[in-house]
Amino acid sequence: MALSHFGVVAVASLVQAWGAPSMVNKQQRRLAIQAAAHYFGLSKDPESFPRSVQVSVLESAPCRLSAIEPLAARVREAWRDNVGSSSRVPRLGEQDILALLSELQLKVPRDRLRDLMSGLADLDKDLVVVEVEHQGSSRMLLVNTSG
Repeated sequence: MALSHFGVVAVASLVQAWGAPSMVNKQQRRLAIQAAAHYFGLSKDPESFPRSVQVSVLESAPCRLSAIEPLAARVREAWRDNVGSSSRVPRLGEQDILALLSELQLKVPRDRLRDLMSGLADLDKDLVVVEVEHQGSSRMLLVNTSG
């Protein structure tokens, strides 16, 4: 997932991550945003995001989808294979979550992916969901802040 997903070329000032839930502490928030910056290729310096990019830490929320429990177990197994080479932080993108659902032969509509990722964060206090938006395009990343 490179910068080209958003069509952003210029690097400008820092965009603050708004809407972080109170359960996510400042250290978790900073680590999750840095992991997202590396994952999406926003900047070599995670403190300098492109001006046109909005970054949010999403609230965790209980998920009522039946896929949440088997997916949570599979996600726990997947962390060691999904550590960022630059950030050194375990993280899973939307495509990774969809691939894990496919492995488990679980069907979840793509429009429910946000609920599912927020639900995973609700089940584990070390997980944070970061959303990066640019020109109507949105991508999410599930970050394991426990290291």
